[in-house]
Amino acid sequence: EVTARTLGQLRNWKENSCRPKTIKVHPPSDYIQEHSFLSTKPAQGGTELQNYAGINKRERTTSDGDVSRGDNSKRIAARQAAQAALLFAEKRGAAIQEKGESAKPFIFRNLCGMDLSFCEQRHEGNVNSNSHKSSFAMKRISSDQEAKFQMEVANLTQEPIHSEGSKKIRSYEGRFPPLFVQIESLEDVFLDPLVGLQVSKVGIFLVELGVRRRKATNEESKARTDPTRVALPLIWKVELEDNRRILTLSSAIQITPIALGLSLDLGYSCGSETQPYDSIKILASIESGKSYFLPVWMSLNFQQVQIYIRPSSDSSDDVSLFKWGTTSVLRYEREIRAKGGWSWREGFEAASSFPCDYERFDDERSAAWLTCTTSPTSIDDSCHIDKYPTSGPAGTRHHDFGMISILVDSSTSLRNMLPVPLHWELADATLNRLDGSSIRGKGDNANELSSGKCLEIFACDLTLTDVNLRLRPTPTMAWTNRAHITLQNNIRRERDPQDANNEEKFDPPVRQINVHTVDDFGCPLHFGIRLTPKLHRPLEGRSICYGLDIFVFAELWFRNLTKLPVTFGCPWSEMCPSSVPEEDTDDLSVFESASKAAAEAALIEIASVLEFGDKGRGLANVDQESIEKGNFHNIPLQASNCLCHEVFEYIEVESSTVKRRWWASEQYDNIRLETESYKEIGSNWHWIDGSWMLDFSGNVKESEGGWESCRSLFAGESYFAKSRNIDPKHIFRRRRWFRRQRFDGQSIGLPKDISCFYQPSRDSFSRREARRRMASEGSGIDTNSIQEGFHRISLRNSDGQWSPSTKIPLAGPSQGIARVHSSRWPTISSTRQGKVKHLPSSVQTTLKPELYELCYSVSDLPGDWGEFSRLVTISPRFLFR
Repeated sequence: EVTARTLGQLRNWKENSCRPKTIKVHPPSDYIQEHSFLSTKPAQGGTELQNYAGINKRERTTSDGDVSRGDNSKRIAARQAAQAALLFAEKRGAAIQEKGESAKPFIFRNLCGMDLSFCEQRHEGNVNSNSHKSSFAMKRISSDQEAKFQMEVANLTQEPIHSEGSKKIRSYEGRFPPLFVQIESLEDVFLDPLVGLQVSKVGIFLVELGVRRRKATNEESKARTDPTRVALPLIWKVELEDNRRILTLSSAIQITPIALGLSLDLGYSCGSETQPYDSIKILASIESGKSYFLPVWMSLNFQQVQIYIRPSSDSSDDVSLFKWGTTSVLRYEREIRAKGGWSWREGFEAASSFPCDYERFDDERSAAWLTCTTSPTSIDDSCHIDKYPTSGPAGTRHHDFGMISILVDSSTSLRNMLPVPLHWELADATLNRLDGSSIRGKGDNANELSSGKCLEIFACDLTLTDVNLRLRPTPTMAWTNRAHITLQNNIRRERDPQDANNEEKFDPPVRQINVHTVDDFGCPLHFGIRLTPKLHRPLEGRSICYGLDIFVFAELWFRNLTKLPVTFGCPWSEMCPSSVPEEDTDDLSVFESASKAAAEAALIEIASVLEFGDKGRGLANVDQESIEKGNFHNIPLQASNCLCHEVFEYIEVESSTVKRRWWASEQYDNIRLETESYKEIGSNWHWIDGSWMLDFSGNVKESEGGWESCRSLFAGESYFAKSRNIDPKHIFRRRRWFRRQRFDGQSIGLPKDISCFYQPSRDSFSRREARRRMASEGSGIDTNSIQEGFHRISLRNSDGQWSPSTKIPLAGPSQGIARVHSSRWPTISSTRQGKVKHLPSSVQTTLKPELYELCYSVSDLPGDWGEFSRLVTISPRFLFR
């Protein structure tokens, strides 16, 4: 069927191929005399414009007899057949599917602030030749509106290629014709049309709009110093989206609020900048992340104009809570060096902030600080139509002829990269509260920063003042110590020999601060704070830091895929560093008490050695594994159905009297809270056991209070035996207290599949930076060993013993096997009756092993989370399907 129809079309084509078709031409505008392709006068050699469809110049020369009809006629027939098939396919496709507005492949968006009209511009050869052809009516678009249209592919032919023995013709098929655009003129200002706006190449292009002022009278000419003809820059943008071409015409001045959730009111005033704020009129409202282009008519009045901004209102009454900014962001003024020309200029320096005061007095907040920067835009100069040069009688440029892009941001951004919500508070150097969760909402629970969310802080300007930040995950926990946040000047970095440009860099560094608090059981909880500078990068010169992006995170997240009540722990040395800054000791007394307890433990050990004459012989018999296991603590805020807390009560006996008493872990110098110091009620947890219980496993006797003894606290042969014996002659004794707890992680916002998170006090970022700094200073450290180091993690099954430490590298993925004991004292076979849940004898040997082998894998979190945190997954070693 298709073949038959094609042959029929071919016959009709051959019969009518030499018949010319007459097309009427309609003038699109009033500028017919200046643009020859809009003229309706007959061209030379004919009385009307003729469009020979399917016949090109080469085919028309075949009637002269100079070219043989052999091969040429075959090529003509083949081409005519192909064109006939194409024509039939187009007709058949149009009949099957009607093309509506949604199917049109071109969208013209008018962002000039003025109405305009446009049409296709069909021509052959140069733009100014008399062979232009146009039969398309002008289509009108109102301001801030768009129009959908379609165009046929143009078959533009150029002159033959001049070479010896060659009669080839260079043709360009498949290109769309350019557009002719006419912006409506004002009363005293005439605007020239924009000719030759291409639609094929994607990019941002700078074009010139010719502006002509009405000729002044003799009296007006004396007072007028403005040129009668100037060039105004416009932006022509061609985008390709969903197989459509988006064509946008706008001014070259744009304002974009890039701060998250920041909407702006844009206002303007005419005259001098010293006028009162009451004269400022609202021009537009800009949503966050969207750009607003100044209307073209603001550049055509030839008088001073100032542009102001302020945060828009969030309330329904549309009354802004803020006053206009103290400084204008844009100024339209006469340029003296351009001999009376006018130009737009920024009202600020490269990157500066200014306040917008509150309309109503507020004790908590005084002003919102907005930071403005300029952004360089990539302009394609290949489409720059230079109609009016900078010098010469034709006209004067309106300004430096470039795009001005202003970005409005905050100086401080806070993002929560933890798996739990955060409460935060920002204060100045004198600890006066500037902003925080309680200020933005009602009560302590209002406006907490959810996991993964970001907020902008407009209450301060980091370029003028330093601030202090403190955090807490729940309203019932204590605040962390204050993190001192300040901008740092650009630091000179040495030239990289591997860099091809071999240039010096002066970018400010990325820094990290660790803050800490304690949970209800006295365990330190750390948060990492990464400070990333917000940079303004001009085309020339150094980058300028105008603010900071603050990321709160934890390096490790833990996930338990087993059915066992596995809990996670870490050594005290990574929870509580040996050296604590002086400003932190006032906020957290736990570090000071830990240092004091360590000093007392050292004195006890020295006294034990001197009294019993050990003389260091026990050094060779030190049980490092026991010391390491006694040094682990439960990671705070850990979701578990059975989280066991244990504490050992130590006493020193002399002449049947207690000489000294203290509370510690299995390792005597690792100080813990006594049982009476633990809270009985928690907001997100509760005790499973009604009270603290004593452990009577091994050879200890309930009648003697569950005490075990040793001759010396020095970890050697005379230390506490694994069988837990008691000897009345020994002066050091201890007994174990334990109590189980249930913690609901979802009550604090912890995801269901995440058990806990952990930030070491000696974080990976600081350790890598320290090694890199020492290597760059020539301290003898090999740069290949910078990534060396690890974090130590231990596992425990319910009330079992801590496993040997698992070493996790500071960066990158890893995996391995962890062996977890099922009981607290693996070498002791007997336990107190009633403390162990008895199972049926048929499954007791299968479900009650002495040792569990579990797999762990460490991988980066997906997306942006992986830049800060890694996920530790615990899974069974064997799976049955």
